[in-house]
Amino acid sequence: MKMFFLITIYILSESFFNLFSLRIEIQDILIVFLFVLLIIYISKINIREIKNDKIFYLFFLYAFFTSVVMGYLNFGQPFIYGVRASRLFILYLLFILVIPVLVKYLRLTKLHLYLKILAIFLILLNFFIYITGNFSLVNNLHVLTRFDDVRFMIAGTSIIYLTLYFYETAKKNKFDLMIFIGLFLVLLIISKTRSIILPIVFIIFLNMLNLKVNKNLYKWLGIIGAFVLSLFIMDFESSILSPITNLIDFLLEESGKDVSNVSIRLLELNYFWNFMDLKSIIFGYGIDNKLIVDLYYEKYYLSDLGIFKIFYYHGIIGSILFITILYKLYVESKKANTYIHLYGKSFIIFQILSPTLTFVYSIPGMLIFIITYILIKNNNQLLNTKGLI
Repeated sequence: MKMFFLITIYILSESFFNLFSLRIEIQDILIVFLFVLLIIYISKINIREIKNDKIFYLFFLYAFFTSVVMGYLNFGQPFIYGVRASRLFILYLLFILVIPVLVKYLRLTKLHLYLKILAIFLILLNFFIYITGNFSLVNNLHVLTRFDDVRFMIAGTSIIYLTLYFYETAKKNKFDLMIFIGLFLVLLIISKTRSIILPIVFIIFLNMLNLKVNKNLYKWLGIIGAFVLSLFIMDFESSILSPITNLIDFLLEESGKDVSNVSIRLLELNYFWNFMDLKSIIFGYGIDNKLIVDLYYEKYYLSDLGIFKIFYYHGIIGSILFITILYKLYVESKKANTYIHLYGKSFIIFQILSPTLTFVYSIPGMLIFIITYILIKNNNQLLNTKGLI
């Protein structure tokens, strides 16, 4: 039953992959559902674990209350609208209370099987939509154009972290290697997003440098080399090969331009910085309810600025708290070198290297982060009882 609840929470967090529309916002459904689960499992909650993970509660409560208050002080947003704009952090509080109970006895082998099924489903779904062009199958799909081709990604947050996960498990499992390649092709061919692809490539490169010079290194070099070579010698349809070659050309061309992607980010950074005063620098500017308040010029997006978005909304204090919860994951991840620990490290590296992405404002992203942290911590406790760490 706990696994059923966990799967339900995940599918809700991904908005049912937008395969059908809902009139109610998904975070409201999740808050009600998790509150019911909290009542059901309240006797199972470990007070000691709450004390050990108090930084999570502090960050979520701080982000919620200061965002409501600072929104009122900085741009006169009524408290009720501030609560609605910031209720995401109430959901995260429920996550950190309920999820540890649901995954307490979850075996990693069982979870791995479910993740395989999920990854295959997402690979097939994305390529089916991409090849057929049947975008009406998915509600509110954000489709852009790049290189005279469409660009989108269904369940993008999940695909990013599944790619990192299956990269670690693929080192010892050929089927997982095929899943990793499939996920990476979704990023390369369908998403075409540099801020996702380049950090993942860098993580792979770092991992390869850490490998010992033995047959495993040569095997991986051979697999990667053969795969890249096959892209050029096989007679691919232009709809498959062109996005890859166009993306490579684009990355090379951008490095030589005066007005590059970095320049645009700097303009956005300067634009939002001009809103800040001393109190906002310390406590944050506050999250605006976009249904009520229209503050910003439509050309600039906080979503482009990654971790700066956390600083902007929650100030220096919120940024420090966020870095601290990342550090908690790092501390747990460095205690062993199993695939789940290596995945935890890759999660942190990706968050640091990707300049435009943060999981804080993504419901599936925060859910994946919390599950990752709890699973690694539980695994460490098990290894500790066996005297292995």
